[in-house]
Amino acid sequence: MGWAARPMDILQAINELNPAIVHFSGHVSVTDELVLQVTDGNAKLVSKEAIV
Repeated sequence: MGWAARPMDILQAINELNPAIVHFSGHVSVTDELVLQVTDGNAKLVSKEAIV
């Protein structure tokens, strides 16, 4: 398993911790989508709206 954040990792942490602020340090696409890694190792683009 790599060090990349996967969508379910972020969702689980948000649901468990219920933070007021989430700081994300990672990569974004040219269209301002977060670049996350899915289980098979491929990149998944996630919009800011989907995170909110």
